[in-house]
Order: sequence, then structure tokens, then C-alpha cells
Amino acid sequence: MTMHERVYRSLLLVFPSDHRAEYGEPMVQLLRDRLAHEGGGIGSVKVWFEVVGDTITSALSERTEIAVDSFKKNWWLAVAVISLVMLGGFGFGMGFEGDQPFDVLTLVFVSIEFAASLAILAGLVIRPKRRVLGSRLIGIGLIPGGLSLLAFWWFPPFILLALVLLAASVAAFIDASNYRRIASEPQPAT
Repeated sequence: MTMHERVYRSLLLVFPSDHRAEYGEPMVQLLRDRLAHEGGGIGSVKVWFEVVGDTITSALSERTEIAVDSFKKNWWLAVAVISLVMLGGFGFGMGFEGDQPFDVLTLVFVSIEFAASLAILAGLVIRPKRRVLGSRLIGIGLIPGGLSLLAFWWFPPFILLALVLLAASVAAFIDASNYRRIASEPQPAT
């Protein structure tokens, strides 16, 4: 293995492992062919400038595509984290307002927000090890969070936010259902 190949193989680490496994050897062979065609010297420097630029551009594109695909599938997790902070903040803020008396409606709102926050938090903590239960807890927490926003905050941005929370809840339940279905399917023998 030449020094050019060792350096290039190190440079290929910027690609995701699946991409390297599938295209790594052909990419190294292409580098060998290009370096052989250019004949060394200034030609090799030119090849390296092109290779480094192409590699960085392609790796960024590949990693961006993976990140976007992951976000498309799991956008509801980002909504769950944001709503955890937001619902907890609403509940905490409403519970400790000093200038208004603490009435039953406020107690109901605060209780709903804290219960929703706890369910979301528990789901986020449990989900890495018990995906179905974690996703369901997140979905359960998002429902009262969204409905309480609809019930108590009739202001267009809050209505939109409530609808996003409810849509994220549906996505969480779909995730649990899909994972359960996939886990229960028989695996092909290898």
C-alpha cells in the first residue's frame, strides 16, 4: 500500500461507514488510476486538490442526507424535547405566579402540564432500552400537553403549537406500532 493510499483511506473516514464499506475500495482504485494517469509531480498535487475537495463535498452531502432522513423519521422526538421544556415551563410559571390567587383552574392546568412533562421525560429516558414503551409514554404526554394548550390558550401561535404536539403524539404511537410490528416479524436465516 502506497503512502497516497494510506492517506486517502484515512481521508475516507469522513464518510459514513456504510458508504465506505460499499464504495471505499472502488474510490481507492480510482485514486490509484488517476495518480498513475497524471504521472506524479505537479499532476499528483492537482489530483490531490481535486480529491480532497470532492471527498469533503461528497461526505458533507452524504452526512447531510443521513441527518435529514433521520430528522424526517424522528422529528417528533425533537418536538417532544421542546415540549418537555415548554410544558414544564408553563406549568411552573403558572404555579408560581405571585400576583394572582391560586384557583382550581390554575391547579388543573399546572397538574396537566406537570403530568404531561413527566410522561414525556419518562418516555425519553426509557425509549433507548424499551422503544415501544418509551414512544407510547411520549405520545401519552404530548396529548394532554396539546389539549391543554387548546383549552387554555386561544391565541393562534398556541393553537398551531397544540396541533404540532398532537401530530407528534400520533407520530410517537406510529413509531411504537411500527417497531413492535418489525420486532415481531420472523427474521430471515443468515
